Amino acid sequence: MSLRWLRKQIDKVGHRLFLLEEYASLARAQPVPSWMRRRILGHPASAEDWIQLLRFFDPDESLHLIDVGAHTGAFTADFLDVFPKTKAVCIEPASVTFKRLAERYSSDERVECVRAALGSEEGEFEMTIYPESPELNSFHKYADAVSENYDTSNSQVESVPCRRIDTLSEVEGTTIVKIDTQGHEVAVIEGSPGFFAGVEAVLCECSFAVEYENQAPSFARISGLLGDVGLHPIAFQSFGNQISNYAFERDVLFVRQARLDRIFFRNY
Repeated sequence: MSLRWLRKQIDKVGHRLFLLEEYASLARAQPVPSWMRRRILGHPASAEDWIQLLRFFDPDESLHLIDVGAHTGAFTADFLDVFPKTKAVCIEPASVTFKRLAERYSSDERVECVRAALGSEEGEFEMTIYPESPELNSFHKYADAVSENYDTSNSQVESVPCRRIDTLSEVEGTTIVKIDTQGHEVAVIEGSPGFFAGVEAVLCECSFAVEYENQAPSFARISGLLGDVGLHPIAFQSFGNQISNYAFERDVLFVRQARLDRIFFRNY
């Protein structure tokens, strides 16, 4: 038995216990979907988004979700279940995944689907598509240090439309933006800083080491851009440890200062 294996098992138990504790406290105060507990026990990383968002937002709030890099819409589907008074805009550039996304929500009036990539410039740009691992689709080439963690052996290039977020949607009421664009997160925010000044929270994938060629790790830049408009990092999600004991990427939740006090036990 190696020390690394033992530590990983202890970490897994600790992570589940933390999420179960949070789930129990949330469930005492408000209705929480029962599937969340099952996910904590079976696949805890898939429950983190909802445990953390429910710490800062009530399930009966009327929310406006903008899902940037929506893929086939799984995140939005769970969001609508946890926060049923939500209207959503799902933005996805790749033609094959967008087709599945649009079909999924074709009869759901709460969801608008837009085929586009987001960034700081508008036009048509070439994106690398990975048919067998579409969650890796990106404008950027993966660095050697992390590419061994991904299956990037089969790829093709597709021309996709690129827009700025402020040309596709408006801030409506309490707006939450989720950004997962495989290395293009900084460009999404830089393209429309005024837009994010009106957003209540951002859940963004951030890198902490060089994940893409010719790109600095994104967390410091993203934190600075969002900090300039009053959004603060408060929750750092778990991360894969197949190639390092440290997080080279992880999702980070940024919220307004007025919501930060919700982390204290006296407000549970």
